[in-house]
Amino acid sequence: MPDAAAYLATRFHRLRHPDGTERRFEIFNSFGQPEKVAAAQRLRAQHSAAAMINELTLAGFVITHRDDVPAVDPIDQPGHKIAPLICAHCGRHIGAIKVNPDMTVPLTSVAQQALAQLPTTCDEHKALSNA
Repeated sequence: MPDAAAYLATRFHRLRHPDGTERRFEIFNSFGQPEKVAAAQRLRAQHSAAAMINELTLAGFVITHRDDVPAVDPIDQPGHKIAPLICAHCGRHIGAIKVNPDMTVPLTSVAQQALAQLPTTCDEHKALSNA
């Protein structure tokens, strides 16, 4: 995970505001400073950034980088359900299908082919469930 505090510490001299302008904290700008002063300013920026991240964390915020967030399968999102497919005649389970929160079931061509290959007789369901 990229270190949010380390990144923030390097940006204090030129923070990008959502309105498109920049905000500058000149106290953290080490350009043209002697190395000893620049090192002290970098350290101050690192400590300030770490304190800001800590304050946000203590307030309940979670700081993550988009590269660290695993791709979420829509099935794992709230509202998505798995509906069992059950034979109306014998009651045996013959499959399952994902249902979206709006009660729709988008079917790809592969899903349509898979549905077409489901067993169509109760004897086939019995054989499938005994396999």
